[in-house]
Amino acid sequence: MPRILPVTRRGLLKMSGLAVGSAMLAACGGNAATAQPILPTSTTRPTRSAEPTKTPDPDETAVPTADPNKPAQAEVAGTALLEIGTATGAKEFKFSKDSLQAPAGSKIKLKFTNNTNPKDEVGHNWVLVQPGQEDSVIANAIAVGDDKDWLKEDDPGIIAHTSLIEGEQIDTITFAAPPPGSYTYLSTFPEQYVGGMKGTLTIK
Repeated sequence: MPRILPVTRRGLLKMSGLAVGSAMLAACGGNAATAQPILPTSTTRPTRSAEPTKTPDPDETAVPTADPNKPAQAEVAGTALLEIGTATGAKEFKFSKDSLQAPAGSKIKLKFTNNTNPKDEVGHNWVLVQPGQEDSVIANAIAVGDDKDWLKEDDPGIIAHTSLIEGEQIDTITFAAPPPGSYTYLSTFPEQYVGGMKGTLTIK
């Protein structure tokens, strides 16, 4: 029969320590086989790649701004301002000027004034005609008569004309200057042209 030795306090503590250690080793050994590695968590967000640059579309090209160093395009021609009137007497068939002048290539702005007394009821106009067409313009004006204010407006011999106006009235017209040369202007009211109401516009 085996001999039973007495257990001292020191021996009990050793036995308890061994048992606890064995249990811990057994526990660690079992978990080591099944535990998954714990990965460190990251708080840094992934960076996004930059947006690709867009190749300019030729159809979407911005409108260029005006170059401040480039002078603005000048007008091809200026405007020539001309003024002319009539004599004041009811029986004076003449213009206040028997000659006018304007540069070639210009626009002519002509102001025409009837200087007679309104009570006299004398009508005048200013008509610019093609060279050599004076007689035919007058004949056509007489043919259309008073209903057309003594002027055939679609007459090919006419370059430009005002309206037929009475005393103290004004009419202003604008037209392109004809080619360089001399042109007759006249009034087509009956008997006025033959009575001397004419002049010359020179373009040069």
